[in-house]
Amino acid sequence: MNGPAGYVDWERIPTRGRRVSVALAGPAASLLMAAVFGGTVSIMVPPGNDTTNWGLAALAFLCLANLTSALVNLLPIPGLDMFEAVAPDRPWVRKARVNQLFFSVGVFAVLALPVINPWLQDTVFALLDLVMPNPTFPGTAFLGQLLWQFWAA
Repeated sequence: MNGPAGYVDWERIPTRGRRVSVALAGPAASLLMAAVFGGTVSIMVPPGNDTTNWGLAALAFLCLANLTSALVNLLPIPGLDMFEAVAPDRPWVRKARVNQLFFSVGVFAVLALPVINPWLQDTVFALLDLVMPNPTFPGTAFLGQLLWQFWAA
């Protein structure tokens, strides 16, 4: 769900405004998908009810994953979307773009560290708890996380 989905030749995008629009399209799409998935689950599981439906849990987990993706891509680090939105037109920026794959791999390596990863997950679950109208949604997302992380078993 994350990572460089496609190559963008930033030099061919003529204006700064268009570059910012292209850069922020990824996080905006992730937030939109999180809202659609979260809204669907909130409608299907009324507040105060729990569910063990694996399909709804999967949608809740996809909401969680898209929200995490949007938050990570809002870090101003080369290889991530926000860097392109805020980066000035300087020679070091062109050099950073050449090595952006290493920066993005480094970000995901740091986020996978046992010290950082629980903090990231707690932050995303706390954000879900704040923005979702259904108080049982974080529990459903956690169920989806448990069900769909079969590779961790």
